[in-house]
Amino acid sequence: MKLHTIAPALAALGLFALPAAAACPRELSPDELARMLSTADAAFADLDADVFGEALSSVRAGVPCVNKALTAGQVAAYHRAEAYQSFLDRDHAGAVQHFRAMLAAAPGYRLSEEIAPEGHPLRVDFEIAQGLPAEATRSLPAPTSGSLRVDGRLTDQAPRALPFVLQQVDDSGKVMLSTLVEAGSTLELYPAQESPRRGKDPEKAGARRTITMPLVAATLVTGATAAALYGMSNAQVNEFWDPATPADPDELARLQRQANTTATLSLGLGLVAAGTGTAAVLSFAW
Repeated sequence: MKLHTIAPALAALGLFALPAAAACPRELSPDELARMLSTADAAFADLDADVFGEALSSVRAGVPCVNKALTAGQVAAYHRAEAYQSFLDRDHAGAVQHFRAMLAAAPGYRLSEEIAPEGHPLRVDFEIAQGLPAEATRSLPAPTSGSLRVDGRLTDQAPRALPFVLQQVDDSGKVMLSTLVEAGSTLELYPAQESPRRGKDPEKAGARRTITMPLVAATLVTGATAAALYGMSNAQVNEFWDPATPADPDELARLQRQANTTATLSLGLGLVAAGTGTAAVLSFAW
């Protein structure tokens, strides 16, 4: 069974449908998880959908069960596998996000031309990820014990709008928590130290919360345009793969260029919409 024929079936696996750590039949070493990821990589290269799906499913279930801290390279391999899965699901925005997370963990990574030759839609997703600026971060609350690792690095900063692997490790190196965190999700995964309470600013007492309407308008317009372009891109991709489309190299090349261009514009405008929407929320004032 080829990869492009079972994308909907693979989508049913679910991005973060993971068992609770208590359900782990046994602890898993980082080396064992790395072997699962190597199996997924090889299967994707060989267009073996069954093995790829099984390996990625095992990785997702295995992350909560690892008994030691993962390295940045191991986490990068996980994000790469998720980027492949998003691509199979025709979720190009998801593929870009996972490629961005992968590049943050492994900045020098180069996508193999055997996996995605020049002009391949997967390479377009990768190159878009390469060209985007570094993701803004948010501070994580300090845990009551141990330390935090984000995507294989000791830090208290996590990306605001990218998926990441979060681990809490005690002083002996034992993993207390290991989980895949969805992009933008609220973190209430571990006991955290209480933050000092801030008093209210008397100058702002009684003020109403307001929103900057031009930013809202910009978000709506760019979001709608991005959605329209994404629909055009999907239509062009479907026409490219339609058996009824004449097998003329020039015509197929034209369709490929158009699909890549509209997908790139859609992703760019989608990111602009996300930025203006975030700015609108942050511009609220009491």
